[in-house]
Amino acid sequence: MITREEIVSSVRDLPMLGATFAQLSDLDKDESAKIQDFAQVVETDPALMGNLLRLANSAGFGLSHRVVTAVQAISVLGRKRLMNVALATAFRGVLPKKLAGYGIDSETFWIHSIAVGVLSEEIARTSGMQLREESFVAGLLHDIGKLVTSTFLETEAKALAESLEEKSLLFLEAEREVMDADHCMIGETVAQRWDLPPCIAAVARWHHDPSGMESADAEILQPLVDAVHLADSLAHALGYGTDIGELSRRIDSEAMKRLDLSMSELEEAASRAAGEIEERKKNLDHGG
Repeated sequence: MITREEIVSSVRDLPMLGATFAQLSDLDKDESAKIQDFAQVVETDPALMGNLLRLANSAGFGLSHRVVTAVQAISVLGRKRLMNVALATAFRGVLPKKLAGYGIDSETFWIHSIAVGVLSEEIARTSGMQLREESFVAGLLHDIGKLVTSTFLETEAKALAESLEEKSLLFLEAEREVMDADHCMIGETVAQRWDLPPCIAAVARWHHDPSGMESADAEILQPLVDAVHLADSLAHALGYGTDIGELSRRIDSEAMKRLDLSMSELEEAASRAAGEIEERKKNLDHGG
């Protein structure tokens, strides 16, 4: 049997998010950094530059003039959205061609990630939670653990299928049975390796089991974890990202109660998000 230690050890072999994101992260921590400082870094990365320009010129901003420079794009989008696009672009750049252990290719995984990000953002807006600005990237990166666990699951494909079909286990239970860990546990480790904010690590760890979350900051993080959990379920229900564990998931009804949302409100949020998902797919289409 594959051991958890073996999987955790392999996390260090995962590519880092790239020099551009690292430089921008350093600037983001510097209160004296100016737009021009960010622009100089952005201009060295064609993929990020393209994504920023597409987003700044998208219909959502309704500008009367075309944005053509990094300074203009950052001025329109703001620092927080710049960092979100930079993180999304860097993430896209490290995706493997296939996640064979989950029966999907990188494009399917990417579309699911975008859909969960947009749906998380819409649910966060609807519920009025504190971490609304973090909701898109938290949703986008919720499955980062799969970048590591996919390879291990591929070698245990037969055992995984038996766990899902013959024992009727939930998908995370099946993962733990065949490799002593699940993609949520490993996702938290990946988030820490990439030096991502604690809220992203918490979402990666608890998005399938929001009611089980253990954290000193649970009061702040719980709504975000709940939102991503519901967004993940909605994304699968809408057909964004079908994978091998599609029929072995469970929705935590307590997450809806904690956010004080009804099923009809979730359906309305999904309806509002549909166009935005397609827009983000276009605006974040390239990762290097």
